[in-house]
Amino acid sequence: MTAQYDILEVLGISDREDSFSNLISYLFHNNSDFKYKFSEKFFGIKKKSDLGDIELKVRNKFIMDEGKHIAPDLILYSKTLKKIAVIEVKVFSGPGENQLSDYENGKDVIKNDLKMDVNSSIRFYYLSLYNAVEKHENWTYVSWSTLYEIFSVKDSREDINILIKTVHNRIESISKKLSYENIKNDSFGSYLKWTLWKSPAAKLKDLVLSNDAFVSKIIGLNIDSYSGFAPAENCVQTNLYFWKNEWKSDIECTDNKSNVTNCYDFHIEIRITVNDSNLELTFRLDHHLNPYKPDKEMKSCSNYNELYEGRKKFISHIKYGNSECFSKDGGYEYNSAAGNYLYLVKKVVQVDNNKSVAHVLDLILNEVKYLVPKIDAIKNELMSF
Repeated sequence: MTAQYDILEVLGISDREDSFSNLISYLFHNNSDFKYKFSEKFFGIKKKSDLGDIELKVRNKFIMDEGKHIAPDLILYSKTLKKIAVIEVKVFSGPGENQLSDYENGKDVIKNDLKMDVNSSIRFYYLSLYNAVEKHENWTYVSWSTLYEIFSVKDSREDINILIKTVHNRIESISKKLSYENIKNDSFGSYLKWTLWKSPAAKLKDLVLSNDAFVSKIIGLNIDSYSGFAPAENCVQTNLYFWKNEWKSDIECTDNKSNVTNCYDFHIEIRITVNDSNLELTFRLDHHLNPYKPDKEMKSCSNYNELYEGRKKFISHIKYGNSECFSKDGGYEYNSAAGNYLYLVKKVVQVDNNKSVAHVLDLILNEVKYLVPKIDAIKNELMSF
């Protein structure tokens, strides 16, 4: 395996959020520099003399009125400043069901148990590698990358310094660039997993953009990537997106003149999951409205029914009509003929986990080259539909 090992990986705790909460708690209570920098980050204090009575609790249990227990990873609080910071610590996983809302609902219980003034302010922070709180307006996302200086402190104990350096290296890895030439013969499955804390999406985009042969064959295409925890797959899923500017219409679905022929957004989406023995790559030709909105939001549009029926008729035309855009030789399967579909066709490919980076990127390139002219043809067919 080509992934870089450190002491946390050797001990098997590299993906255990509790380990990082425990380390933060230890440093807060035993290292004055860390305590100050951490309090500066979350309370905005300006000098060490402002530390006063700032305290930190790790996984303190609070009992709600209905008997439910909540245990936020970290609670930073000060009776003098009348401030509380609830900090949920994540690395690779996402929030549990109702976890964040439970913490919000328990704010009065937290204040009471900490014997805080009822007028004390309470703020909620989500510390993670990626933002999973966009829809939670009371939560503030904090990237691990912003804690770089906090984990630059030194401790009197050398064993603790090793742990501090380990976390510092992981934070530093987030922005580290990778080179295709250096690892093209290594296992793609191993490399797509997090190397320290650089996300698979950032890593994969680095590998694609540093592969001159790949880039020369996708001139005119934009590329983006995303990694996030996929609850349905119970793992981190990495997506690659390819698109042309002209694959997106100027008119948007909120315009009352929009219809299925003049409101569109096409792109190629590749979803990648890594299991113990293999990779699963799902290649999709996506066709959304512009901009994409979930179906429940689209229902508020005045012309929703027209757009829904238009898309339903179009996918039926592509799937059952005389369209020659797709044939069975590509191995792609059509989506169901509904008006709220996200993709037109998709293909799932299983690849041995030990296949090289070069092998998998060649596979991706071949599928992208296959789909590009298909989208061009389908777009033209849609506009004259």
